Amino acid sequence: MIDDVRRVTGGRHMRWVMVDEVARRLKLDGAAVDAAVHEAEEKGLLVAEGKPPHSVCLKAAGGFGA
Repeated sequence: MIDDVRRVTGGRHMRWVMVDEVARRLKLDGAAVDAAVHEAEEKGLLVAEGKPPHSVCLKAAGGFGA
């Protein structure tokens, strides 16, 4: 999932991507998407918006804007 978000955003931080679009490209079901988003958030790689998440963006190392 991280690789797909990086590809779509060109590796830029704070560029929001719709979770449904990522799921379609990667052929993931809802449970797999939720697990991937949760794991990426826990590792500090993504920021998710919504409950359940509807969009994600890359988190810059050390915070936003880097």
